[in-house]
Amino acid sequence: MNPANQPADVIANLSNSALRVRLAEIDSEIEKLQARVHHALDAIIYPILSLPVEITSEIFKQHLIQFFGSPSEADVLPFVDLARARDGGPLLLSHVCRAWRSIALNMPSLWSRVRVSSSETDPSDWQELLQCWLARAGNQSLDLDLTGGLDQNQTARLFSTVAPYSFQWRSFQCYWTNPVSIPNEIIRGRIPCLYELRLWIKRDDVGPGKPEIPIITAFSDAPALRKVELSYLAPKSVSLPWAQLTHLDLYGQAIDQAIQVLHQTPNLERLSTDLRTGRALHGVQPTPVVLGHVHELSLSNVFDNVTKYLPYFTVPGLKTLNVDSIFYDGHLNAAALLSMLTRSRCSLETVSMLCIYDFAITALAAMDKVRQVDLQPADWSSSRLAQFFSRLASDSKFLPNIRSLRIWNCGAIIPYTELVRMLAARFYNRRADEGKLESFHLIRDSGEVDPIPSAEVEDQLRGLRNAGLDIHIKRLNKRKLKISYQDFD
Repeated sequence: MNPANQPADVIANLSNSALRVRLAEIDSEIEKLQARVHHALDAIIYPILSLPVEITSEIFKQHLIQFFGSPSEADVLPFVDLARARDGGPLLLSHVCRAWRSIALNMPSLWSRVRVSSSETDPSDWQELLQCWLARAGNQSLDLDLTGGLDQNQTARLFSTVAPYSFQWRSFQCYWTNPVSIPNEIIRGRIPCLYELRLWIKRDDVGPGKPEIPIITAFSDAPALRKVELSYLAPKSVSLPWAQLTHLDLYGQAIDQAIQVLHQTPNLERLSTDLRTGRALHGVQPTPVVLGHVHELSLSNVFDNVTKYLPYFTVPGLKTLNVDSIFYDGHLNAAALLSMLTRSRCSLETVSMLCIYDFAITALAAMDKVRQVDLQPADWSSSRLAQFFSRLASDSKFLPNIRSLRIWNCGAIIPYTELVRMLAARFYNRRADEGKLESFHLIRDSGEVDPIPSAEVEDQLRGLRNAGLDIHIKRLNKRKLKISYQDFD
């Protein structure tokens, strides 16, 4: 009789040697049973594991985009925030199973964009995780975002972790809560691939009575550097290869210092500057600058300082102008802007504006070569929107060459009568020397619910679409007491 199958009362009378024999037999049976179970599990093919590696890799990328991304990063792998790294992203994917771990560890792009964003947690808590992250990126170019608000000690400790990988840096962003200097010697001369740099400090740390910020020289030798953004950090506080830059964003700068550094950027193609926070001129007036290669100019937070900045700019090659947040004297600010454009003698083609009605009408009336207009109306009423459409319909000299009109983040109820009249006038009734509207997009996102268009309006819109005009209207529609979006088809 098999000792393993003997009754309990019999077992109790077995000798020690007999009990050891039984235990050995039970262990053997357990091992055989485990082997059979593992064999059965290995024979199961889970559908997700049968996918080609290329498809699984794409699923991983889409997971990162959905978990860490934003609408502006719809087609780009986003930064992975280490503060959330255990909740989603490549770290979580690599712990699902052996197959997924192998795929994740063999996708260096998943580990190549990393952000340290918490200002409340000591970066040393993440040093081990950050080191693991950077190692798994392999030879991939790195995008680093240290935006947690770092003091001098934290900055030094994080730099000691990321500095060994400086030869792979493609972009680098850093924000300080105090005006301290980067440990310059750690990376200077060791960033051959750095293409984009963003440096920010707190606004409260600059200005009269504040300590002088030590000059940052860490990025002075960066042969691939082309894009730079400085926020409240004066250009004089950073040693950079200004002459090779093609993109420059300046926020919170004194006007004289901003103009001074622009004289050192002969190859600049895109300039963005914040006109609200720029501090006024003191002492000697700066020498006006001609930005010969700038084809795109962005003026953000435009308030009363627009009349202080723009007289110093001449942009003869300007093609694209982006302006937002003009809420004060629309005619005055428009005059300052148009004076700059007249002086530049540029052929403006694309205009994007977040603006009040007076500014839009005044500025656009002088832009006779513009082909594309993007408007974000600032507190436009439905009647103002109707006036704008009526001007386009009745005045052939107002934006005579417009081909594309996009109105987004609109809060005003759509005036359908004026809209269809404008579309018909700009699509059908055009002379050979006038532009013909090819695209019209109107995106509602707030405000009162739109009325349902009449059958006549819908027929007219449908006829225009069938004739070739690209029309996309997203209106606010009330259904079952809930506001939802509805596209016009």
